[in-house]
Amino acid sequence: MGLEMSPPAFLSLNNSLIEVDVGFSGINYASAYAVIWTRFDDAESVSLPRQVRYFSNTVEELNGTVTEHELTELLSKSLFLISAGTSDLYRIANILDSPSPSPPDNETDIPHLVASYGELVVRPLHALGARRFGVVNAPPIGCAPAVTEQPHSHSPGGGCDDRMNALAREFNDGLGSLMAGLSSSLPGLRYSVADFYGFSNATFMNPSANGFTNTDAACCKGPCNEQFGAPCGNRREYWFWDVGHTTEKAAKLAAAAFYDGERQFTTPLNFKRLMGIH
Repeated sequence: MGLEMSPPAFLSLNNSLIEVDVGFSGINYASAYAVIWTRFDDAESVSLPRQVRYFSNTVEELNGTVTEHELTELLSKSLFLISAGTSDLYRIANILDSPSPSPPDNETDIPHLVASYGELVVRPLHALGARRFGVVNAPPIGCAPAVTEQPHSHSPGGGCDDRMNALAREFNDGLGSLMAGLSSSLPGLRYSVADFYGFSNATFMNPSANGFTNTDAACCKGPCNEQFGAPCGNRREYWFWDVGHTTEKAAKLAAAAFYDGERQFTTPLNFKRLMGIH
């Protein structure tokens, strides 16, 4: 995208003044294990609704440093990159596997989760001035080592957990429909849905095409310290860095496909076209 550096983390700014000048790359509100539903929130992550509130604080601050027209232009030309849903899906899967009494429908209902994505994230961001959304869907969560390396009953022959992947597919189908609907109802909203699920599966079908020799196991066992051991020496041949996250190589390949790749993995257009970059 031509940025000299990645956007700084919002919480690292420590309430310092945000200056929109040469070299400004934006702000990163993201958090590991962030959830859409605050009922699943914990002290170790920043939920999507709280990230939206942080962004609201940023907009309020910028209102005092640039003109209203300049702020509107800045926000309308910015890319709002969101990758969320996976943590909620893992929690829903755990609830479904729990021997406790059946939970209320809205705690495991994927359509309700998708609707919450729109109501708690996309709509509030649009109201604050966001117009261009790059949305990454959920990967095949049932293929992560955190799932496949644990005893479970949904994949008796080993390999990916089909029920967990079905949750991700249902969420992704709903997400595509949600963004299409919002683009019709919210003025000026443009979007691209990046198919991380499809890209992952395509790689798993032919890993050697991109130089992978292992798309099942984690390169890094545990937290990668003296107790658990060092990461594998051939990390560029692994898809998974740890039990739930990809290696840097896998992430870069996905990012390149979503940014300016063919339309196979982005709907209705890739991120580069969404940004109007030629």
